[in-house]
Amino acid sequence: MGDLLDFEIHEGGITLWATSFVAGFIAGLVPAGLTTELYLTAVSSAAPASTSLAVAALTTVGHIGAKVVWYLAARGVLRVPLSRYQHRLEAARQRLTGWRYGTDAFVLLSSFASIPPHNLTCILAGLLKWPYTRFFAISFAGRFTRFALVVVFPQIAKSLM
Repeated sequence: MGDLLDFEIHEGGITLWATSFVAGFIAGLVPAGLTTELYLTAVSSAAPASTSLAVAALTTVGHIGAKVVWYLAARGVLRVPLSRYQHRLEAARQRLTGWRYGTDAFVLLSSFASIPPHNLTCILAGLLKWPYTRFFAISFAGRFTRFALVVVFPQIAKSLM
């Protein structure tokens, strides 16, 4: 696997940084399970510890950038056909506004643990016209924490070997 990832990974080259951003963006736009975590685990396993948090941060920026697309689509800024889901989204919006811990905690939980899926939360935040900077900041904090934990474990395993 090291040969596969030798494209400037040891120096933290532009290829690694760009790939991390793009991988995060694509995985954030197209819900496909734990693809981001698999990417981060592979890179962190091959990369020196000094690059791991930077990779996690760039992947988070790309990932949240894609989530902003979902948010803007729900706000009506981007034209995306959501009409067939309108009834479900409205029901979810009603539940979210009544959640006793508040929308901040809801978005933080969703961005960190994907419960509920963060794409759905992004759409709801847009429908609720939740302030963009607040949505972005809380989503970034949750996802970066998640991705930072993912890159730390391979580094710990490497240090034990």
